[in-house]
Amino acid sequence: MPHQPAPGVLVAVVYKPDGVESRPADRYARIAVREAVLRAGHGIDGDCKAGRDNRHINLTSVENAEALRAVGFRAGPGETGEQLVVQGIDVAALKPGDRLRLGATACLEVASQRNGCLRFQQVQGRPLKGTQNRLGVMATATAGGVIRVGDPVWVELAVTPARR
Repeated sequence: MPHQPAPGVLVAVVYKPDGVESRPADRYARIAVREAVLRAGHGIDGDCKAGRDNRHINLTSVENAEALRAVGFRAGPGETGEQLVVQGIDVAALKPGDRLRLGATACLEVASQRNGCLRFQQVQGRPLKGTQNRLGVMATATAGGVIRVGDPVWVELAVTPARR
């Protein structure tokens, strides 16, 4: 699979720890960390979302966050419900089956584009207007490892008839 020539970079890791019952109406209950363990078939160790289904990770980009901020959304790390934020990767162009390699061993496979939900609207205090193709992707953890803020991120595009 072809690699992106210049890697992106992981700029934020945020998640909601297991056991945190709080679900504030005006924000996502996320903590920022410098590193985390990503487990294959599970997600981020200790994340309450991990292991629930095949969409372990919400991933977005700095570029998406800036576009959301420009139309009035709060879009700092974790404020749109994501767990990972990358820079230098066109997340909106990712398709199901594309893979993102993070750090030395971790890998995510894109499951779908991420659409907003009622919870997102409640937290933001406004409708989804302006979010299309800006909320990132839902991804499955296919290979585990330690991920750290500052790690390089490479994209491997899935080979599809449209990309041949």
